[in-house]
Amino acid sequence: MLPLGHLVLLSFAGLLAGAMNSIAGGGSLVTFGAMLAIGISPTLANTSSSVALVPGALGSLYAYRRDVSRKDPLLWILAGAGVVGGAIGAFLLLRSGDDLFARLVPWLLCGATLLFAFQGRVQKWLGAKPTDGDLPPAAGWRLWALFAFQVVVATYGGYFGAGMGILMLSALAFSGVRNLSRANGLKTVGAVAINSIAAAGFIWSGHVHWTAVGAITGGAILGGFGGAFFARKAPQQMVRSAIVVVGLVITLISFWRLLTH
Repeated sequence: MLPLGHLVLLSFAGLLAGAMNSIAGGGSLVTFGAMLAIGISPTLANTSSSVALVPGALGSLYAYRRDVSRKDPLLWILAGAGVVGGAIGAFLLLRSGDDLFARLVPWLLCGATLLFAFQGRVQKWLGAKPTDGDLPPAAGWRLWALFAFQVVVATYGGYFGAGMGILMLSALAFSGVRNLSRANGLKTVGAVAINSIAAAGFIWSGHVHWTAVGAITGGAILGGFGGAFFARKAPQQMVRSAIVVVGLVITLISFWRLLTH
């Protein structure tokens, strides 16, 4: 049994992580860091974080239920690729250490955040006309490219996961999805698929700290629903700015961890 102070810390981390994941992503870095802070081993903290954040992601998905259509092909691409990549990532984590992937995390986060922050300029360089609404639906090779990229993101998500939401938002932006409520809804579908299949593998293998999971889960549900509500009601430029700030903060923390470990 964990001390009361540790349980309070984990509950607050779950609340913050749930809100972050519903807006942009990166919440697993908070819960992962909180569990490391109270002495849980890195691999166990990583697997337990994935399990604990599944209910929060489901809460976010419920909040975004009106923003995503079951007929949207992007929904099924993100969900299918999420299951495939999430299973691969979970398998790799259970079979190896996470040192190599941890070293890649800051660079992946940095690139994804810059990509999202300057997506308008990059699309202009590529000849895309600026618009306030969604671009024409992705089709053909663009759908296959999104599926392939999502498998890579999902593998990363099943293995470590911090910041995978930003990677998905960047991919969706370049697939023509400009409406942030729809993008966040689709991203949440992908996150649920990734975390659910990875969590199933971790539970089956027995690599879960259930006391920590219980402390985080309640806060993650409240944070996930509340964060999704904020993201849907707030001005889109404000949400875009929040996503970039979250990405930059997570990137800086990741680089700091890389340099000090």
